[in-house]
Amino acid sequence: MNSLLLDSHVLLWALDGSDRLGPRTRAHLLTPGRTAYVSAATTWELQIKRGLGKLVCAEDLEQQIAEAGFAELPIRHRHTQALERITLAHRDPFDRMLLTQALLEGLTFLTADRTLLETSWSFVLDAEQ
Repeated sequence: MNSLLLDSHVLLWALDGSDRLGPRTRAHLLTPGRTAYVSAATTWELQIKRGLGKLVCAEDLEQQIAEAGFAELPIRHRHTQALERITLAHRDPFDRMLLTQALLEGLTFLTADRTLLETSWSFVLDAEQ
């Protein structure tokens, strides 16, 4: 398996040490030499939800991400130019960006979102396993 890209809820679970992360996912996250990325789209989404009062998360999220050893994945022009390659029934712009980034960067995308897991994309894995 290659490097990983964490969905927003997977990031929060990892930071909190949640038991919702499955044993396979924990093993992937702990594999030496494997990079786990957090997209700028994820922190953007979380800060929007936090500002709207829909989510409680740490104000020092960037620091927590760095301390956990996760790498930052910026949104690049080529990511935005390739968005049409990903179509979703629920049209969530953050999910589309994350999937596009995973596709273009050759990353395995960890999520527990059933809508995304029911797609045919082989690079999408269930974080609860």
